[in-house]
Amino acid sequence: MIASTSVSDALFVLDGARRSPDSARNASRVLGEEVRWSIVSVIADHPRFTSGATGFAAPVLSPSEMDARATEDLIAGDAAAAATAGGFGDRPVTQAVVRGELVSVVKRYVDRHPVDLVVVESTDVAAALLDGGLPAVLVVAPTSD
Repeated sequence: MIASTSVSDALFVLDGARRSPDSARNASRVLGEEVRWSIVSVIADHPRFTSGATGFAAPVLSPSEMDARATEDLIAGDAAAAATAGGFGDRPVTQAVVRGELVSVVKRYVDRHPVDLVVVESTDVAAALLDGGLPAVLVVAPTSD
């Protein structure tokens, strides 16, 4: 645990395609018990097709795209639940599953719900967020057993 920290609110960003209890547990340990956590599980937007057959453009998803969307929703929900169960215990945690491009989703979330620190699992995600203008990002990778 960090001996002295000014972090009171932190955001744990999940790639909706991964389960992350180890990373959540490590982040929780590193920052201590006093931190209020939010978890955002981000899943990608599916491509939409427009049809002019009826005279107006409307989003139309094929059956395989609908299946993919439902599967991603389940994965994202599982990832957020796994993170809470694995890392944050009984502490209150705000959770959201958001569809869209990761950097813009996180920036929108932080604009609405300011946090002291954004915690991610990979250096690639951290670099993208830092390039996107977020000032404080910590990488807490899962441990490999």
